[in-house]
Parts: sequence; C-alpha cells; structure tokens
Amino acid sequence: MSSEKVPFIDLEDQRQPIPAPSSRQQQNAGSTLSGSAYQMRQQELGNSLPSGNISNPNNARSSTPSTVSSPAPTGFSFQPPRGQPDRHVAILRERDITIRRIHSMFSIIFFIATVHPFAPISWLLCGYGGYGAEIADWLVGDLLLACACFFHFQIASRTQVLVIDPPSFGGLLARRTFIRGGQVVTSAGIIPSVVYDPGWYWKGVCAVEWTIFGVVNFYFVGNEIVRRVVAVLGVMVWWYIGWPATPENLKNVAWGYVRQFWFWMMASRIFRGGWVGIVRFGR
Repeated sequence: MSSEKVPFIDLEDQRQPIPAPSSRQQQNAGSTLSGSAYQMRQQELGNSLPSGNISNPNNARSSTPSTVSSPAPTGFSFQPPRGQPDRHVAILRERDITIRRIHSMFSIIFFIATVHPFAPISWLLCGYGGYGAEIADWLVGDLLLACACFFHFQIASRTQVLVIDPPSFGGLLARRTFIRGGQVVTSAGIIPSVVYDPGWYWKGVCAVEWTIFGVVNFYFVGNEIVRRVVAVLGVMVWWYIGWPATPENLKNVAWGYVRQFWFWMMASRIFRGGWVGIVRFGR
C-alpha cells in the first residue's frame, strides 16, 4: 500500500489562503488531492479559498467568486456611492453657475447705466467740497463702482453657504465679551451676522435688484435723489456680500492692480498738467 505525501496545511491560521500544490510536488507524490477533499477542506476553513477546478492548481489563486446581477426592482432610483459625486448633478450645477455669470454681466451693464456718473463724495458734501471732492470722486468713485461690479460677479459664482460678519470699524461695532451675573456673555454686536445661501440668488438678489432698477428707470425717471440713493445702497450691498465671498488671493491680486491704476492716473494727471503749464509759460 503506497503512502501519499500531502503538503502541510496550517489549520490554525485561517486568514491566509491554502497554497495550491505545485506541479513538482504532484509529480513527487504521484497523486493529487481529489476535488471532493479540496471542497471539504474549503468548508472547514470557512470558505477562505475561491472555488475552482483542482486539475489546474493555478485556478486556486486566479479564480474569483462570480456575482450574478439581478434586475433592479420597480421604482428603484440610483444613488451614487459616498465620496463619488453624481456627474449629472455636477453638470447641472456647472450649467447653473454659467447662467448666473451671464446674467451677472447683464446686471452689471444695467447697473452702470443706471448709476453713472457715480460721485458719492460730492453727493455727500452736497457740492460744498469744490475741486477737492471732484478729485476724490475721480480717484475713488469709479474704483468703488468697478469693485462692486466685480463682487457681483463673485456672488453669482458662489456655490457654498457664506457667513457674512459685519465690519468692526476698529472695534467700534465688534462683538464684546463681558461678565454678567457671574457668567461670560458675548454681545451680538450692533450689526448681526448674516448667512447668505447661493439658492437665494434667483429668488432674492436678482428679483430685488431688477425691481429697484426698473422702478428707478421707469417710475422715478428724472429723480436725481432716488437715483443717488439707489446707487449708494447698491454699491454698499454688493461690497457687503461680495467682499467675504471673494477669495483672498483674488483680493490681493486686485489690490495690486488698483495701486497700478492709481499710479498711472496720477502720472497722467501730473503729465497733462505739466504740459499745460509749459505751454502757458511759453506764451
């Protein structure tokens, strides 16, 4: 009676798969494990090995359990796995942002046509500032209007909820912490914080601004006081929402362009005034 040599199998370590017998061991032993013995060993070890044909030992490592896909039941809605955003939702969001940006361009054009010329310092001083107020409006007025239009474009491009903290003005309007009744109390400040939801763009922002602009241009046409009030309030609101909505890197880049813009404006003014003086002196 011939003795069969079976490769050693550690039954205690069930986490590791059983190595399949190599062809060299099969030749030395003269026989192989039968399919029924292999299946019994597989059941004992908790199905740690995939099912396969023992005639080909390489199938023990390469074969994987097959899955049968069943048809989805009626009314089944596909939900993407967590961490993998739905492509259709992303396309819709990108399309909505594009539409908002196009609408923002038309709103900016309409706003500039409504409020121009924008001279807030001369309006505030009621014409008593003289030439100094005109110089200040020349340097600041158009710049404030241009930045407000840029902030409006950033508001239209916003996709996440934004918490807007009011300016502190050097700590005058900031939140204050004090002790009341043995407890630390923080005041809400004079101007409370505001939460801006991008879903309000079509419902609130656009509806309000187009209503105001329409009333100014058609109902109060020719009324300069109403036009100035709407212009100042519109610029203030766009600055109030657009400043925190704009990333810091864009604000730093914009500030660099603003300084260059001021430099060339002053240089052109000085150069033009200098030539005027030379011409007058020559005469």
